[in-house]
Amino acid sequence: DSVRANIALGEAAESIDEQRIAEVLELAQLHEVVAHLPQGLETRLGENGLRLSGGERQRLALARALYQRPSLLLLDEAMSALDQETEHAIRGALNRMRGAVTVIHIAHRLNSVVGCDRLVMLEQGRVSAVGNFNQLYRQHTGFRRMVYLAKLDPPAAPETD
Repeated sequence: DSVRANIALGEAAESIDEQRIAEVLELAQLHEVVAHLPQGLETRLGENGLRLSGGERQRLALARALYQRPSLLLLDEAMSALDQETEHAIRGALNRMRGAVTVIHIAHRLNSVVGCDRLVMLEQGRVSAVGNFNQLYRQHTGFRRMVYLAKLDPPAAPETD
């Protein structure tokens, strides 16, 4: 089906909120991709979104979820196929929704969760630590090692958490 129909999945064509479509295209960093498609929002994507890259399919799924104005958004490795610039922009968009949407973000890449309010560290299927990025960095050796391996900057100084 078309990009528009994929975003507003299950909604009758005459009921689609075009302003909301534009908003979620921006939030999911898809606006430029759609602008370059042959028929824009009317471009048919093919079976399983074959006309899109893996990262573009992830962003389309995010746009579809955001279109529904959820109060809870569960992201499971939602940024794994994104380049760093796009991931940064989407994280910024999610941060701007702070307070309006609760986001549960499952990720292996630490740069995807740096700005999260609370991180839950799992080891061998069990919770081994809970806290924000700075707290986990100070308190959990395994987390500190992950920060080092990810080549992320450690927190500058202990802050009051």
